[in-house]
Amino acid sequence: MIGDGYSKYEGITGIYLPVGKHIVLVDGINDANEIGLLVPNWNRRAPEGIKPTEDPAGWGIHKQRFVLRNGVNIIDVKKNDGLAYIDFYSDEPEKEKSIKVHFVNAKVNGYFDVAKNNNDDWNKLIDNAVYPIIDAKGRHIQIAYPAEACKKYAYGKGVELIANYDSLVYRQHRILGLIKYNSVPDNHILARVNYNYYMFRDGDGVAYMGTDPGNAMALVVDPARVIKGDPCWGFSHEVGHVHQLRPYLNWGGLGEVSNNIFSLYGTTSFGNKSRASEQKNYQKARDSIIARKICYLQDKDVFNRLIPFWQLQLYFTGAGNNPDFYPDLFEAFRKQGNAEKVGSVAADLAVGATVGTIQPRTS
Repeated sequence: MIGDGYSKYEGITGIYLPVGKHIVLVDGINDANEIGLLVPNWNRRAPEGIKPTEDPAGWGIHKQRFVLRNGVNIIDVKKNDGLAYIDFYSDEPEKEKSIKVHFVNAKVNGYFDVAKNNNDDWNKLIDNAVYPIIDAKGRHIQIAYPAEACKKYAYGKGVELIANYDSLVYRQHRILGLIKYNSVPDNHILARVNYNYYMFRDGDGVAYMGTDPGNAMALVVDPARVIKGDPCWGFSHEVGHVHQLRPYLNWGGLGEVSNNIFSLYGTTSFGNKSRASEQKNYQKARDSIIARKICYLQDKDVFNRLIPFWQLQLYFTGAGNNPDFYPDLFEAFRKQGNAEKVGSVAADLAVGATVGTIQPRTS
C-alpha cells in the first residue's frame, strides 16, 4: 500500500566496474531465482547544451543489468562505468541461501556500514575512492553521494550523518505504527545524488542536486544541517510520499497533503519550528475553510488542507491522551487493505471456478 522508494540497490558490493569486459565468478544460485548484476550511472548528466531540468532522458536512474549464472560470467559494461550491485530480492529472504560472487581483478571502491565501521573507516573510504560516488548504509538509510561532497561537508562525521538519516526514517516508521506493531522493514530508503533537479522523490527514493545551480550537497551531507530547517523538511516530505498509504490516506487532493503529516512530525520532533505555525496556516485555514464553510479539499493551499489532519495529531497527543492515534490508524488501514486483498483473491478464484479457469496473478 506504500509507494516505491525503498532501495532497489540493497546488494552493495563496493566494486567499481569501468567500461569493458569483466570476469565475475558466481556460486549458489538455484533454478528458482534470477540473480542480476546492476551498474547504475550515478554520474549521469544532461547532454551538453541542454538544461538539466529539460534532460530528454528524464531525471531517473539509468542502469545496466546483467543476468548472473553459476560459474564464469563475462560482464560487458558498454554504456557507462559504475559501481556494482547484486540484484537479489525475495518475498521470503529468510528461506533463501546465500550466493557467492567474486569479481576477478576488480577495483575496490568500498562502502560504509554504520553497524561495522567508524569515522576513521569513513575517511579512508572517501580518501581512497576510485569512483566519484561512495556507498554507505545505516539501519534504515542507504546513500550514494559524491566523495568530494562527503569530504567537504562530512569528513570525520560519517557515523553522525548516517545516524541522523536513520533517525529521520525511524520517526516516520514510528508514526506509521511500524515500530509499535513490529513491522519495520529490513530494506532501506535510498538517498542519492542527481544532476537534474534540486530535490525530488521518484520510484528509486530521494534525490539531491549535486552541482550548481541548486547544489543541495551542503544541506544534506552536513549531518548538523540535515535535521534542521529545509533539509529536514525536504527529506521528510519526499520520504513521506513513499509512506502514504494508498488509497487509505491518499485520496484525491491529498497527494501533497498526507505526506506532510510525516514532514511536520519529523521536523518538530527534532525541535524545528512548525512550518504550519510559521506560515500562519492555522489562521489561514480557519479563514478559508471554516469561515467560508467550504470542504477542506476546495482550498487551493495544500498547507491549509493539512491542518485538519495535523490537528488530530495535536489533539490526541495532548488533550485526547492517545499519542498512538496515527500509529493505530495506520495499522488499521494496513489490516483493512490486507483483508480487502484476500477478499479480492477469493472473489477471483470463485469467478475462475465458475468459468472453469483460473488466471495467474502477480504477487
